Amino acid sequence: MQPNRTKFALLGFLSRKESSAYRLQETIAGSVANFWRENDGRVYPILAKMEAEGLVTAREEATGGRKSKIYTITDAGLAALDDWLADDPVPRPPRNELLLKMFFGYRQEPEVLARWLDDKIAESDADLARFAKTRAKLEAMVDDVPDATFWLMTLDYGERRAAFEKDWARMCRERVGDRNLEGGA
Repeated sequence: MQPNRTKFALLGFLSRKESSAYRLQETIAGSVANFWRENDGRVYPILAKMEAEGLVTAREEATGGRKSKIYTITDAGLAALDDWLADDPVPRPPRNELLLKMFFGYRQEPEVLARWLDDKIAESDADLARFAKTRAKLEAMVDDVPDATFWLMTLDYGERRAAFEKDWARMCRERVGDRNLEGGA
């Protein structure tokens, strides 16, 4: 069975700074969500399990009139994070429903294919705009936050992927518009 990698993402964030579960969710949404998404409902149980395993500790803290649990990574948590970081990444096969549907696109009307591709182009444009804002923030931090260099590397991947996907969708869109697509792959 594969280890829960979200656990390691949470340990990574906690290795930088203690945090509440809510703040961790916000941090994930504002940083790694472009390539590592997690259902918000899973964060709380994973943190509880990590606490039971001794990887984090939690304390109650009043914030804004309500109590929150603030999680801090333990030495055992740091060791687990370091062990995980030392392992080679496990490749996972991609799952892309648009590609799967395009593969069988001969069974679909060209207008529908064109709509899907137009949607992909718009999605890529939105990603590129969001990445541009993120890049400006990160580049302003590079001199003060050593991790920013690594954050920029992951951002570069996202930018390149979005640009490629946009170019691919445009090329496919032209093909869909230029001919009657009959027959198989």
